[in-house]
Order: sequence, then structure tokens, then C-alpha cells
Amino acid sequence: MLRHVVKEKFASSVAFDFQTVGDKGNLVEFCRKWQFQLVNVSSFDTTGGLPYAPTDLTAALANFNIYAAIGRAEFSGDRYYKYDNHEKTKSYCIDLTASITHIYAYIKDSYSFNDEKSPSSSQYLGHWNKNGMVITNGGRIRELLYRGGVNSNLGNSIEVESKIKWKYLIDDFLDKPIDTRKGLVKKFRSCDVYYPVFNKTYNDWRIKHNRGEDFVIYSELRYLKLTNPIKLSLGEICRSPEKI
Repeated sequence: MLRHVVKEKFASSVAFDFQTVGDKGNLVEFCRKWQFQLVNVSSFDTTGGLPYAPTDLTAALANFNIYAAIGRAEFSGDRYYKYDNHEKTKSYCIDLTASITHIYAYIKDSYSFNDEKSPSSSQYLGHWNKNGMVITNGGRIRELLYRGGVNSNLGNSIEVESKIKWKYLIDDFLDKPIDTRKGLVKKFRSCDVYYPVFNKTYNDWRIKHNRGEDFVIYSELRYLKLTNPIKLSLGEICRSPEKI
């Protein structure tokens, strides 16, 4: 995209330096046009680690991405004419190097709740009741495994199943209500019981009530100056040939 934009500018101007602030009015188009890097943030990262106590950020976004988009770029390079003696034309060219000096950092997250059909393979969103939310030990283990790229369904093989009981550790109890009463004789209270919520839970509710839609959110764009600009070689760019 950067080379394409510069090539269009070079057709009528020799001033290349530009900022992308003018495209911020349409965030969807801005991100499509100028985003070049991202880093994933898991729900585990937003808790500060073990014991995996969810924060407001965990509840709001769970897993999300932080994106980087070009904010300002400067250009330099050797300029010269290329001659075609056979066609008797010349082309004004430049061997261009781009230097990205500023970026926009922002968060983008989609609320689609799409995944597999069975609860054990649907994304776990915690155990909830009207008073709050808790994370089970199975939920903690599952998040740690998925964060490291480990598939909990490895237990399908007899050899692996005999060594690591993934299904027992994670899936067997994750889709059951839990009672958080402490002690053996404490009276049962409904506020101590929490129920599992998955992506599938939300999708089932949407189907039943014909409400709710998928949507995407964007944070505010934060303009940052890079300590070490990112340099890119854009190669040779030439104007259309003109008669000598």
C-alpha cells in the first residue's frame, strides 16, 4: 500500500513526506489502508498472571489485538532519468527508501462469539451468577494451554491419553455449575452457585430471543513517535515516459 500511494504522488509531485491523519475519519478504511503490525493480548495477560483473577479489561475484551498503523513517513533516495534510445523517451525515476517515524497504536476487537458447537470446544467466558463471576481451575488450565498454543484435544490418542488426561483436567467439569461454599456445614445459598458461560451460551440466547448482533470496536488512536524509525526499501519508482 505504501509503495502504491507514493507512486501515485510521484506522478505529479516530488514531495513525498506525508501523514495519515486525514484518513482517521473512517476507521475501517484507515485500518485497512495503513495497519502493518499487530500483537495478540490474551485474557491471561490482562489478569497479571496467576491466580488468574479477571480484571475489568479481561471482562470487557478477553482476547484482543493491539495494532500499529503508519502515522507519518519520510522518504529519501537517488533521483535520475532513464533513457530509452530506441523509443527516444526518458523517465524520471527515484530509488526510494521510506522511513516510518510515527505510528498510530490502537485496539481492535470483534464481538462475534463464533466457534465450535460443543460447549467443551466453545470459548469459556467464566462462571457467572447475578452477583459476579469466577474462573474455575479448569478454566485457568485451559487458558494457559491455549495461550501457549497447546491443543487440549491431544487426548484422542491412546498413548497421549494415558499420560495426560486433558479431558478430565479441562472439559469434564468446565460445563457444570459450581458451588463456592466454604466448609462442610455452611447453608446452601443461591448466590454461591455460579453457572458456566461460553460463546455458545450467548449464541443460543441470540437465537432464542432474536436479539444481539456481531460488531467490531476500535479504541482511540494513539499517536507515537518511534525512537528508531522503521526503514523500508521501496525500490525504483518511475514516472511515465516522455518524449525527448
